[in-house]
Amino acid sequence: MLDVGCWMLDVGRSRTSRQRRARGFTLVEVLLVILIMGLISSVMITGSSALFNASQTEDPEEALLALLQTVRLKAVEDGMTLDLVTEDEGFSYFYGNGHSKTLPEVEGVKVRLIKAEGAQSVLLGGQVEETPVNSLRFFNDGTCAPVRVQVQRGNVRKVLVIDPWTCAALPPDPNAR
Repeated sequence: MLDVGCWMLDVGRSRTSRQRRARGFTLVEVLLVILIMGLISSVMITGSSALFNASQTEDPEEALLALLQTVRLKAVEDGMTLDLVTEDEGFSYFYGNGHSKTLPEVEGVKVRLIKAEGAQSVLLGGQVEETPVNSLRFFNDGTCAPVRVQVQRGNVRKVLVIDPWTCAALPPDPNAR
């Protein structure tokens, strides 16, 4: 009978030790996991911002079209008419109170604003040259003055018509020559 009592005592001890092991994580372990998760998330956040900055628009055509939308939004938000003014052959643009944007320079690519009507074009060396627009007006209702964007990639010339109601490029007309 004494042996049975010892056996019962041993069973009780093993049961207690099992209960201790099954209780869960200690505070140190939980804090360590939280610290590791914080480090990983901070690395992900800083890495993703660098990735976002690297993927920003490098094409001058896309940068100019994005700039048109930015100035349009600024004119609507401020409730006033804004002029987008260009200098140095269409690489630097200024608008509002001290806002500026420089388009990325890509060799062989030239992007500039030209007049909405093609009445003032000149043929120079087999390429059509049109009168550039040095200032484009954006109104507080989200519209802008009529204008076109000329994109010259080497010898290939493309003209995008800008919709004065949305200040965005219209899809090309399939019937145009």
